[in-house]
Amino acid sequence: MAANETSRVQSIDVLRTLALLCVLSIHSLRAAIAQVNGQDLSGLTGNQIAASCAIGLSTLGVPLFLMISGYLLLDRDYTKERTLTFFKRNLLPLVVSYEIFDLALAIVQYIGAGGVTVADYVKSALFIGPAPMGHLWYMQAIVGAYLLVPLLALLLHAVRERGLEPYAHAILACLFVCYSVLPSVNQIMALQGNAFQVVSALDMFGITEPRFLLYMVFGYMVRQGFGMRTAPVAVYAGMVAALAVLCVSAAWSNLHADGFQSGLAFTPVVLGGCMLFLAVVRALRGRRIPNALYRPARSVAVCSYGMYVLHYPIVLFMKYAPLPVHGWALYACIMAVAFIISYAVVWLTSRYPLAAKWLFLMK
Repeated sequence: MAANETSRVQSIDVLRTLALLCVLSIHSLRAAIAQVNGQDLSGLTGNQIAASCAIGLSTLGVPLFLMISGYLLLDRDYTKERTLTFFKRNLLPLVVSYEIFDLALAIVQYIGAGGVTVADYVKSALFIGPAPMGHLWYMQAIVGAYLLVPLLALLLHAVRERGLEPYAHAILACLFVCYSVLPSVNQIMALQGNAFQVVSALDMFGITEPRFLLYMVFGYMVRQGFGMRTAPVAVYAGMVAALAVLCVSAAWSNLHADGFQSGLAFTPVVLGGCMLFLAVVRALRGRRIPNALYRPARSVAVCSYGMYVLHYPIVLFMKYAPLPVHGWALYACIMAVAFIISYAVVWLTSRYPLAAKWLFLMK
């Protein structure tokens, strides 16, 4: 049984806010580290373990966004008409927004640092090359994921209608091992100087990594009631344990000079993100957040897409701005400035309906 409508909306808004804060945090941390002393975390805070834990927890932003998409989009009956409506209302505005920001940020990048050619821009605009600013990779990936949403939703609907959930869960477990556990083992071995590699049969056959879709499927599973009958204490304890493992792995990785560049498939990131998502939905199931606390979270959640797009150029500027603060204060300053400016720009610009719909995807 899924959460009721009011609880669902509030939990998703809280998760959107958490996801955005994580994204701002990871970029602000790396900007502060670069300003202080390259990739030396101890140069930022004097405590490499504390900075490592902060970076590890901040990697959960994109996984949370993906699970939110699965929670909201996959529990639908995609007929031909509804699929066309989905493409018109969800995919088309996303593509238009990406193209506008891709051009604008390419111009900003060309003026500021150079290195962007017309060919580079054309490739990114056609989705056959990287975007001029790194954070737009997520928008490119989401466009691809949205194209597959109707087909994936139909598959999940068929699995549910035919009672094939146990078989589907077994398949998901196998994919988790192939695309998360084994690559994570290889990464850990590489950090220890061990050249031994564990390769799954799927990798050998060249099957594309479905990490985005797996996160979205987990969001769908939670929408369908996964974990909702589990005792709350067990869910919260699992979340704390998963986040602790993530912090330990980030600290260990940084101590081995990796800088914790782990991607979305790294097992501690997967477990930490999934357990945090489940814990928040479970905690708000059947409950209402007081308006005084909910309204700020909802306001940020509504602006989250626009803030995601706009914060990165601000962080890059702050990265090279001479600031009279150091350590955690430097990180907090960069993050606060990026948050305030991006929120203000989105909030003010969204007063115009066209900007709200086509630039910032506000609904």
